Amino acid sequence: MILKMPKNNCFKTKLILSALAFTALISSCSIGGLTSDYNQLTAKEKQRVVKSFGDIDQLKADNTIYLVEVQQIKDYCNKHQQVVIYDYTPYCCSSACMQVNDFVDMCKANGTNPLVIGNTFWGLADTRKIGIPLLMIDPQPLGTKWRSRYIRLFFNELIDSNSPDQPQGIYFSFQNGKHIGNFSSCKEALEALNIKDVKTLQKQ
Repeated sequence: MILKMPKNNCFKTKLILSALAFTALISSCSIGGLTSDYNQLTAKEKQRVVKSFGDIDQLKADNTIYLVEVQQIKDYCNKHQQVVIYDYTPYCCSSACMQVNDFVDMCKANGTNPLVIGNTFWGLADTRKIGIPLLMIDPQPLGTKWRSRYIRLFFNELIDSNSPDQPQGIYFSFQNGKHIGNFSSCKEALEALNIKDVKTLQKQ
């Protein structure tokens, strides 16, 4: 005996399957894990991770991933008139996120020094050369392995904030070492530096 499923049940089943498929798609955009995901790197990729010291201007723009501390970033911002920092999450699906090469090109086109600081190793090793050193938050000095916590501690210390919450926005503007603000788009971050007629990327 073959049981036939009522049409309305078929519709519900299709709806559930569609919802599950959508959830799977969204999950595929979930970026990184609870920690830095360093252990997800291959042995060869781990060899590219180097603890940096001192002046960021002395770092090479190669395929090295440089671990950095807050004071190094502050020193860099103090040396340069205009800096925009990108709190970079590889493979981010948010509309606020940019390809790192596009970010670097846009900042340079507007006479601003770009810094890209990764917040997870997940996907970071896939980042191609971007013309500037590729940086990564060093969790060790912050005393925690938990990603959400070290991101919050790093950027709050960078902007001299005592907030218990992570700063809003992923683009941080600095002028002569002074934090101007953090923003949800690179264009806003550049405009905050009093750049008139911000040059945006031309879509091919």
